[in-house]
Amino acid sequence: MRISRYSKCSNVCGVMAYSYLQRLAKKDRRFMLCPRNIHRMYLAGVMLAAKLMDDNVFNNPYWAKIGGISTEELHELELFALKQLDYRLIISSDEVATRLRELKVLAHSRAAAPGEAGLFLPAPQQPALMA
Repeated sequence: MRISRYSKCSNVCGVMAYSYLQRLAKKDRRFMLCPRNIHRMYLAGVMLAAKLMDDNVFNNPYWAKIGGISTEELHELELFALKQLDYRLIISSDEVATRLRELKVLAHSRAAAPGEAGLFLPAPQQPALMA
């Protein structure tokens, strides 16, 4: 995955980004990931986790280049995520372990049925935010 390759962040950052997306979906059931926004929101999550966890942190223009979006859009996504998460980015080791297990199950199920959609998204009849 491009984000992992070029960000060079620790593996836990990806798990934390997934956790942030879970928290966003839980906080507002209207929040829905779709093909147009999933990589943007994941990018913002990985960037936030890297800023919190890693010693070598890139600047926002570099992160924007990784994600193929403008720096301005990345700033907006970062602020959106921070506000929606109430600036609470710390994730316990128990939550990391839980999310890692979920990701392993998801990866296994996607390998078994690659054509099926689904992550943790709210019902499809709800409007997508941040599309």
